[in-house]
Amino acid sequence: MLRKICILLIALLAVLPVGCRKADPQPTETTACPALATEAVTEALPVTEAASETAPEPETVPETEPPRTFTEADFNFYVDGCGEPDPDRINVTFYPNGTDPDIRVWNSCQITNPVEIRDICGRILASEYYDFDRYGRTLDSMVVEWQAHNGVNALYDNERTRHVDFNRADEGVTYLEFWQRAMEELTIDN
Repeated sequence: MLRKICILLIALLAVLPVGCRKADPQPTETTACPALATEAVTEALPVTEAASETAPEPETVPETEPPRTFTEADFNFYVDGCGEPDPDRINVTFYPNGTDPDIRVWNSCQITNPVEIRDICGRILASEYYDFDRYGRTLDSMVVEWQAHNGVNALYDNERTRHVDFNRADEGVTYLEFWQRAMEELTIDN
């Protein structure tokens, strides 16, 4: 049990956003990171001809794939009981009934690009089935929950973590609170 909690904490630290950002609650722009003073270093450490021939090449950072551009044809929005999943599309089911109605994105763990996640969440909010008075979710809150779901799923893949569900009760829950819940549930499950 302690081992799983440690693994989750390490994973949490690994997926937290890093970089130079303003302390704005809704960061939309990044500030430039200070440049390193490389000139002084290269002047202080002259490279000999023999050293330059044997020096290893710097590691190249793999390029990330650009986000996909979705069209309406990529989505299958439907209300529970009034539609069927389509294996070739992004399936989004709306569950409007009950005391805590929710929206589920099936196999959301397969979508990890933050730009794509934000685009899909925006399309959910613009869907004909979405009603804020019923579902009560905002774009930023949905993105945070989806990213937390993906992080937990990367460590502990199961049926529950593969599909993100946006229910009204989770509006405003922070990334760390989602992780805390996941740790508590793993502790209870085991």
